[in-house]
Amino acid sequence: MKMNTKGWVSLLLLGSMVPANATIARLQALGMDETDNEGSYYIEDNRNIFLNAGNIHKYADSLVMEWGDEGNNVPAAGTASQLATDEITNPKAKGGFLKSHGDWTYGLYLGNESNTSALLRALATGAAAAAQTGATSGATNNMLDGSDNQLDIFFGKKSSMFDWGVNLVYTKDDNDTGSQEDHGYAARLGLIGDRWDGFLNLSLASNSKRTDTLGTVGTVTAGTQINHEFDGKLGIHLGGGYEIQKGMKVYAMAKKFDWDQKDSVGSYGSTQGQQGTVEGGFLTYAVGLGRVHEFGDSKLFTNIEYRSTSIEVKFNNRAEAENVEVPLTFGYEVKATEWLTLRGSVRQHLYGYRKNNNYSSLNVIGSNFANQVFGADTNNKKVTFDNTTDVNAGMSLPFGRLVIDGLVGFSGNDGVSDGDEAGVFAADRLLTRVGATYSF
Repeated sequence: MKMNTKGWVSLLLLGSMVPANATIARLQALGMDETDNEGSYYIEDNRNIFLNAGNIHKYADSLVMEWGDEGNNVPAAGTASQLATDEITNPKAKGGFLKSHGDWTYGLYLGNESNTSALLRALATGAAAAAQTGATSGATNNMLDGSDNQLDIFFGKKSSMFDWGVNLVYTKDDNDTGSQEDHGYAARLGLIGDRWDGFLNLSLASNSKRTDTLGTVGTVTAGTQINHEFDGKLGIHLGGGYEIQKGMKVYAMAKKFDWDQKDSVGSYGSTQGQQGTVEGGFLTYAVGLGRVHEFGDSKLFTNIEYRSTSIEVKFNNRAEAENVEVPLTFGYEVKATEWLTLRGSVRQHLYGYRKNNNYSSLNVIGSNFANQVFGADTNNKKVTFDNTTDVNAGMSLPFGRLVIDGLVGFSGNDGVSDGDEAGVFAADRLLTRVGATYSF
C-alpha cells in the first residue's frame, strides 16, 4: 500500500514536536564519528548514557528502539560468523528503556555490543583459522566469537550536589558443539554536576576462545586442530567536561586496553601469525571544545578536537597503527515545521596523519579490518589523510510522544544502504538507520 504526499503530511500533522534527544542517527547526522557510537562529549542526547551513566536521569521515562539486524559480518565471505559490527550502512538491532521512581532512575538496554570488541577479536583470531574463514568459496566460520546478546543494566540517583549513575554490562555465550566461548563484563560510573561531568568506565573481563579443526590452508594440512584465544585485561575509559560558559564546553578523555592473544598453530606458510602468546594494546586520548548556540527553533553546533589513537600487536615483526586527527565540525538542527526537524553537518580534518606498519604480521581478516579502521599500511611513514570532508544529514518525524528519526541521502537497494553519499536526496527511501524514541 502506497501513501501519497498529502497522506504523509496529514498524518504527520497529527503529531506534536518532541525534543530531539533521539538515537544514533541523530548524532551521526550531527558529525559523530566514533568507533563504538558511545555518545557525544558536548551535544545533549540520550545516547550519552553509554558514555556517562549519570545521564540516565535526563532521559528517564523513555523507550528507545534502533532498527537493524545482525550488523556487518566481519569476515564478509558468506560465513555465519558471530563476529559482527554495527555500521552506519548495516546497523545492529538494539533498544531499551529508562524509568524514574522519585529521585531514582533505572533501566535495561539490549544489544549494545562493542565494535572495538569485534575489532580486537578479529585481530586475535588464529592466522590459519582466519585464512580459512576468509576463503572466497567453501568458507567455514573459524573466527573468534564477538560479544553477543549484551545486557546493560542502569540505575542511579539524583542528589542536591550531583546526579550519579551506574551501568553494569554482561554478555556471555557458549557453543559446546564448536568448542567456543565468549564472555565480557564491564562497569560504567558517571557523575553529572551543574556545569561539569565526569566518568570512569571499566572493562572488567573480556575473553573469547575456541577450538577448530582446519581444512587444508597453506602449509597446514587438513585435520589440524587449532586453539586460539583473546584474553582481555583491565580496560579503562576516563573522561569529563566543564561548561566554561553557556553552551560552550571543554572536554577530555583517555581510553586504554591491553590483551593477550594465543594461537597454537601460528604461521600457515606466509609471514602472517605467530605461534604462542602475543601481547596487544591500544590507547586513545582526546581533548576538545564544543559549542551549542541556540536561536529560536534552531541550534548551531561547532566542535574542534585533537584525537590520537594507537594500537599494537607485539609479534616478532610488531604490527602497529597510529592515527592523529584534528577534525573541525559544523552542524545544525532546525525545527522546520511542527511535524519535521532537519539536521546536518560538515566535517573535515584541519590536520591529521596515519603511521601504520607491518600489517603483514596480522591474520588476513584482521589486516583487512585494520585497513578499514586505521587506513592502509604506510611502512612506518607518516601519511596525511586525503579527502576528509564528510557531510551527513538526517531528520526526525514526531507522532505525538513517538519520534521516528534517521539519516537521509544514502543510496542503495531496498532494505540496504550502501553508504554512497553521491549528492542524491533519496526521498524514495525516506530514512536509513531508523530509530524511534517513545516518551511515557
